[in-house]
Amino acid sequence: MNAVTVSTQVLDALHNLIFIYRGRMRAEMHRHDDRLNRNSVRCLLFVGHQPLCTHKELTDYLHADKALVARVLTEMEENGWIERVPHPEDRRSRRLQLSEQGKSLFSEMQKARAKIGEQMMQGCPEALQKQLAAQLLQMQANLRASDAPDKPDDSSCEKRGNRRCADGK
Repeated sequence: MNAVTVSTQVLDALHNLIFIYRGRMRAEMHRHDDRLNRNSVRCLLFVGHQPLCTHKELTDYLHADKALVARVLTEMEENGWIERVPHPEDRRSRRLQLSEQGKSLFSEMQKARAKIGEQMMQGCPEALQKQLAAQLLQMQANLRASDAPDKPDDSSCEKRGNRRCADGK
């Protein structure tokens, strides 16, 4: 029988934590608007924190395919959550901002995340929370510094018969 390594225990704990967190957030999303999904919430939160950002900035932040982000933004615009406004220095470009409805939804999602975060960190001293945050950022940096890509390239997806997996689907 193989002994379970500490790194495997950490990965399992992170996986389970993310699973529970996503379930709670999904419930909150649908409680507020059943048209919300994980991608639209991630976009909503980024645009809420970075008003007047560009499509490229959002794409870079999400590490997502440009086409996927374009589809999500179109849906969000159709739902009345975001607005595209002219870029003051580049007439070909548009910037993103939350509409009034989007601002309200952003506020609700922020409250939901704070509530879930408080539940998650209950009984964990602030110093330990800061240490955990620093360690998680270090782990991200370690993986990004390695040779492995954040997502599979198109050729490896096609070998498995999935042409769309590189765009995050």
